[in-house]
Amino acid sequence: MFVARFSQFIWAVLVITDLWGLNVEADIFVEDAVMRHLAPLNLLNEGSYKRVVESARSFSLPPGASIKSKFEEQWFIYLVSGKLLLLNRLNETYGVLEARSAAAESPVFGHGQDGNAQAKTHVEFLRVDKMLYEILVARQTQEATEVAEISFDEDDAEIFASLYDAFESNQLKVPSLPEVLVAVNKAIADPDMGFVEIAAIIQKDPPYTAKLLQLANSPAYQGAGQTSTLSFAISRIGVEAVRSLITAVAVSEMVENVHPSAVEPLRLFYQEAAEIAALCFVLARRIGTIPEERALMAGLLHRLGMVPIVSHASDVLQPTPEPARIRAVAGRLIEPVSGWLLSEWGLDGELCDVAESATDYYRPCDKHLGIMEVV
Repeated sequence: MFVARFSQFIWAVLVITDLWGLNVEADIFVEDAVMRHLAPLNLLNEGSYKRVVESARSFSLPPGASIKSKFEEQWFIYLVSGKLLLLNRLNETYGVLEARSAAAESPVFGHGQDGNAQAKTHVEFLRVDKMLYEILVARQTQEATEVAEISFDEDDAEIFASLYDAFESNQLKVPSLPEVLVAVNKAIADPDMGFVEIAAIIQKDPPYTAKLLQLANSPAYQGAGQTSTLSFAISRIGVEAVRSLITAVAVSEMVENVHPSAVEPLRLFYQEAAEIAALCFVLARRIGTIPEERALMAGLLHRLGMVPIVSHASDVLQPTPEPARIRAVAGRLIEPVSGWLLSEWGLDGELCDVAESATDYYRPCDKHLGIMEVV
């Protein structure tokens, strides 16, 4: 499947929205004295409060930019600097929120209101994961700590708590890289290794050999004629493309080698990852300043943390939660787990950064399209 996606380029209409004015500054620093007054975080005990502080993220917006409550439902969003206009569903202003005011000690989108918040000045926000907060409060309740009563989905909370604790304690199982991929990575990094030597490594695993020959003889790479020689196929494709294909096959096999109840959701995950990777390849080719195979690799791997997350939930939680619930809760942890997994595999910092921040749309960035923006 991946060979077909890789060789038959997906041409799509790609609309690049100019968001570069957003969040051009580094992460902001929020004083501890301010954090401790934020409701409902002020209900947490010291240990829970520190865990929330460690997980909190910040972002900023220039004047005129806005955020929508429906996109921020999983977060507590606090205004810590500047002034906001509060808009209802009809885009009518119904209030003004200013940092350091009593009202700013509560989330911008509190009490379930549906609407927007528009920056009147340059504004800075702090955001905290609601489910993490709810898990910590629930644990305080179990320990007989008096806190305000809250409501949350107990099943989702159980899944999240199990995943979060396993990740924090390094109990999530790290899928191992195939030996052939480890050897190929070393060979590519060695200037004394050529196509013949790399071919000799890959030929030890017939499935990889067959897929590389299939790709080399596809319309994308065929050129003058067919080839049955692996070393020539590698020279035709290029070593980076070879690495990308082997990685894709390894991920595909990884998805199949899991708990039976995890196979189907992970197949869907792989299909989505393959589509994103193919689009990254095409977009990188159109931009012309980013290596295509590098973009493909980043697109394929940037959410790979889904594999240990779904595997853990299927292995440990009984009865096994519905795949849709696991996937929904996994969204809270997919970025740090993916970054951690790629780091454990020894992949470079850029790929790890993409995994951790590609979907953080308020992250600092400049006006140049890099791999992060492509993904």
